Amino acid sequence: MADGQGYPQPFLTDLGDDIIAAEKKDHTIWATPLDPQLNTLPKWGAKDPLDGLLGIISKDPKTATAFLDPGADGSNDHLQYLLHDRDWKLGMKWTGPVGNPNLQQLTYVEDPNNRSGFGAALEAAATGHVPDGQAHIGDDHTVAQARVTHDMISILDKDGNANKLTANLRRPVADVLANYVADTHNVLSRVGPYQTHDGVWSDAHGVHMSVKDYSLVHLMRGVADDPSAYTDLFNAEKVYSAATLAQMPKDPGPGNSNWQVPVQNAASAFGAYDAVRADVVLDKRDAAQQWARDTAHGINSSVSALTTYLPKVVDFTAPEVPDTPGGEGKDPFKMPSLDPINRITDMATYDWSKEAISEASRQAGDANIKNYSIGQQQVDRLVSAWGTTHGMQSSDTMIESLQHAGLDSHDTARDQAFGYLRRTK
Repeated sequence: MADGQGYPQPFLTDLGDDIIAAEKKDHTIWATPLDPQLNTLPKWGAKDPLDGLLGIISKDPKTATAFLDPGADGSNDHLQYLLHDRDWKLGMKWTGPVGNPNLQQLTYVEDPNNRSGFGAALEAAATGHVPDGQAHIGDDHTVAQARVTHDMISILDKDGNANKLTANLRRPVADVLANYVADTHNVLSRVGPYQTHDGVWSDAHGVHMSVKDYSLVHLMRGVADDPSAYTDLFNAEKVYSAATLAQMPKDPGPGNSNWQVPVQNAASAFGAYDAVRADVVLDKRDAAQQWARDTAHGINSSVSALTTYLPKVVDFTAPEVPDTPGGEGKDPFKMPSLDPINRITDMATYDWSKEAISEASRQAGDANIKNYSIGQQQVDRLVSAWGTTHGMQSSDTMIESLQHAGLDSHDTARDQAFGYLRRTK
């Protein structure tokens, strides 16, 4: 089947239903040997038929969404089963002496390649894209896709353990979160309806998804054990924050609020990223400097691949636009042009390798959390770059005022997120 294509959706979903039903009756039904002391599986044999099927399903995002979407009534438990309930230990290893076989000396372990098909199907179901190794941002989503993403985050953090994300899900989960950067930015910034919503909703401006901020922070930490995945998340946030600055009106508004609020929101989001990085450093200790080098390399590189996908910005501080034609009010839906976003992100990119490695080399301890401020420095550079595109100098009073306005938001968000992470240890 893996070499075929064009399978009809009912065939794939029905087959998936049957496989799940069979293994719920006997979770060892697909158990296969991983030990050379046992008979090895032929190369053509499927170690995990369900994971293999999910890899096939990932090639058709609509089928992936149909298979994994919990549904409006929550009646489809496939996502819950695959993320939380399923026993993925399907590989058999021998623990006893070869000359004295005893079935009690067999142990079941996870295959190192497990969840690869599921991860691809999860990404396809949530984003509508066939996984291609790139993080896509700026997409519209259907309600069903957003439900997959919402429940993915909630289920993974059901026991408060999303920070311990299994290795083969880090990349696909990062791609999903990057795809939903408009939502994750607003969750971390506690913007508008994202302060009170926990679920999926739609309005005149599209489909939105919100989760508990602590669950999102936990999952970001889980992703961060893969430096490349963390890099893509950070860069997606950088692009989206640049988009929010690019769409700021010419008029700063009363008390400069039209400019201060987007800066403060970006600072809050990057505060969470600083907390995640601090937690990684404290956990990895000896390996922290290498992690810092790996992430710095990716973040210092071009984000042009990300900015080919135009992020859409909704200003939730603006008055709502009635759904009926002819309604009054400011339309909060913004579509900034791609050029200023690229200009801002390019000018704001700087080599913070030395700073990141310096952070990682400090004596580990919770007290050092206040020293983690690279995210705020990123915001400062975004603001400075935005000012340059509007004929301002980085030393101008207005630029310095905006940078200062984001500092408290950054520190508050960083400290809160760090508290979420330390409590999960």
